Amino acid sequence: MGALYVVTPTIEQRLTFKPRKYDPAQPWVLPPNTEDVFFTTDDGVRLHGWFFTAAEPRNGLTVLYFHGNAGTVPRIGGDAQYLQARGFNVFAIDYRGYGKSEGTSENEATLRRDGIAAWRHLMRSGIAPDSVVLWGTSLGSVPATDLATRSPCRALILMAPLASARKQSHDMLPWLPDPLLFGMRSSLDVEDWIRRARCKTFIVHSEGDRTVAYSHGRAVYEAAREPKRFIGLPGNSHWLPMVEGRDYTREILEFLKTP
Repeated sequence: MGALYVVTPTIEQRLTFKPRKYDPAQPWVLPPNTEDVFFTTDDGVRLHGWFFTAAEPRNGLTVLYFHGNAGTVPRIGGDAQYLQARGFNVFAIDYRGYGKSEGTSENEATLRRDGIAAWRHLMRSGIAPDSVVLWGTSLGSVPATDLATRSPCRALILMAPLASARKQSHDMLPWLPDPLLFGMRSSLDVEDWIRRARCKTFIVHSEGDRTVAYSHGRAVYEAAREPKRFIGLPGNSHWLPMVEGRDYTREILEFLKTP
């Protein structure tokens, strides 16, 4: 049992983060009206992101987009360009160890630091806090919700969020003895943090999601303060892209229009 306590952090890290590094042999193509951005965390790690400049007419809002545990900025480019075309600036970042970002994502602390660094970059660029939409997909719900507790914001959008590391561990590894969960370094406790969020919340989750169970999205929604909105979708998709013609896409845009 003692040996398992030692390896639990390693298992935890490998389950939480699945980084994809940039491969120069397959260069990324920068989308139109988008720029490379490099910025530094408070512990000196150089991170990378793409800033998508809003198309006209602009709505004055900026989406700070956090992808899931196996994402990179090009992989969520479709979402970013969809929002860009509808008047939003979008700042999508890669966590440390992902894409062109340096360092290694180790635990909750590094993930939160990366989110804070992205937020500070926007603030230094002159963007007002209450004009920022915090957008988290899957694992991205962690830095997005953490930031929503730290500052006023326009809205918090969570797509297939997880409730906590402990609940996700029970779902993925039901055979793992409960005492070992106390050795985890990260709580990823979105369900708790969202109680202190300083902006309205919109959550979307598929009822048959096989990656992060639907019960996580419902638990996060129940914990959130008003105003809030939840959409449960049929099917088992974990990836919920912004696509024209889907009801949740239309409703998110309407939600963001209202103060």
